[in-house]
Amino acid sequence: ARRDGAGAAMEGGPKAKRQRRANDAQEHTALAWLLGAAATPSAFLRDHWEHKPLHARRDASRTAPLFCAETLLDLAERRELRYERDLNVVNCPDGRNKQVVHDSGSRATAAQLRGYLGLDNTKKGSASTVQFFQPQRYVDELWHRMADLEAEFSSLWGANVYLTAGGTQGLAPHFDDVEVFVLQMTGTKRWKVHGPSEAFHELATECSGDLEELGELLLDVELAPGDLLYLPRGTTHYAVAGAGEPSVHITISTYQKHTWHSLLDKSFTRLVDAAASTDIEFRRGLPVGYLWQNGTWRADPSKVPNELCSNVARLLRRMADALEEGRVDEDESVAQALHEAVDSYALDFIANRLPRPGANKVDGGPIVGPEDVAAAARGKVRLADPRWLHVAPEAVIADELDGDDGEEHEEGDQEAEGNRYGEDEEAQEDDSAAGEGDGGIYDDKDSDDEEEEEDTDDAVRVFTTVANERELHMGPAQPPQAAAASTLGAGGRQVLDKLRAAYPKAIPGSALGEWLAPLLFCGAVELDGAKSK
Repeated sequence: ARRDGAGAAMEGGPKAKRQRRANDAQEHTALAWLLGAAATPSAFLRDHWEHKPLHARRDASRTAPLFCAETLLDLAERRELRYERDLNVVNCPDGRNKQVVHDSGSRATAAQLRGYLGLDNTKKGSASTVQFFQPQRYVDELWHRMADLEAEFSSLWGANVYLTAGGTQGLAPHFDDVEVFVLQMTGTKRWKVHGPSEAFHELATECSGDLEELGELLLDVELAPGDLLYLPRGTTHYAVAGAGEPSVHITISTYQKHTWHSLLDKSFTRLVDAAASTDIEFRRGLPVGYLWQNGTWRADPSKVPNELCSNVARLLRRMADALEEGRVDEDESVAQALHEAVDSYALDFIANRLPRPGANKVDGGPIVGPEDVAAAARGKVRLADPRWLHVAPEAVIADELDGDDGEEHEEGDQEAEGNRYGEDEEAQEDDSAAGEGDGGIYDDKDSDDEEEEEDTDDAVRVFTTVANERELHMGPAQPPQAAAASTLGAGGRQVLDKLRAAYPKAIPGSALGEWLAPLLFCGAVELDGAKSK
């Protein structure tokens, strides 16, 4: 009894609390970096995520090296940065209406930017806010941090840098359709944060324009270097830079169109089709003459519940029951249909996320050659971090690989309108074509191989990020074909299951048989002893 009591006391004691905090930080290392000492990841996700803003003082040394005015000026000297593609320049002199002040499409020079930031005393009246899009394309540490966040949340993350001349306001009150984390780099900025003025603004699915009507004032705070401000989707905000040096902050954002509505929107047709294939009730004909009692003009509003609505609700309940009771591995089940929709989501994510640092061929990562395959066959290999790959049945994803919906990713603050996301469809088609065909060394699939065609029902395809280009991150949406991939025929799924069961331990490379080379080429496995994030 005494031991039980001691154990219970220890469970809530300081040592146990420290251990739980350490375990929490280990599970959410990227989020822990973002929050600093402001809150544990679990406390943040419970109390603030999608719920309420958070302002926290943080150690400036944790974020100061990420970006400053000199970083932008140096990039403008070394690279061809263009207005609207790479950056915008805006101001809001009346505090209510945003104005765009840059020359559309022209090259941004360091001299111009110095004037906009109030660093050139000869250019009076030009003080503004420079919005620099997706700095993770150029700043290695930000790339690494955001890649970890994407792996942790299984969602795309975007970023923008806002450099605002001292004493000025760049943007009018507005809200975004993303979860926003503001990290103050240099200077200061006073933020006013308001609750939604309309119910549908809460967890908004679309960003707003400039707002005149504001909800309840929730926060009135000044951010100093190192500080964090978290804003849930739909939270109205605006800010004014402190006097003196330019204010520089980074917004890191996520969860754009990453909701239950998004998943249902993408999966609902699949679910209904699966239900109809297994439940005759979905295949029965509509009532004779039902049109003459239904529709917005003909339906009797006094009849509640409406008979048509009741019948549809009955079918939805049957589908819901089938969804809960079905097995994922049962062919044509509603449960399987839902997970096939998740596979579709995953392919889009894999093709458009940041590449894994240290394992990306485009950014100087290792290129696998025949000597590596031979060494792996003699030694041991292990599955690469599973968060950086996805496996899907070839038969299920065939339609995904044949088409491209042409969508563009716009993760980040809504103020980034007119930026590099806005390339035309013809350019996107060129990008898509580059990802098709033989797929280079990343895809060993031979479309003319008749024997492999016979095994399509059993074949799986492994997708990884080793061919992703960080400079394309959050640009025009890349099709699934652009991702590094290898197709494994019959027996390949069992090999992957064996690797996953052993992870993070290694197994003999010879145990992979014919699938060793394609899995090495696409980065799904790595030699034992290779550094893994």
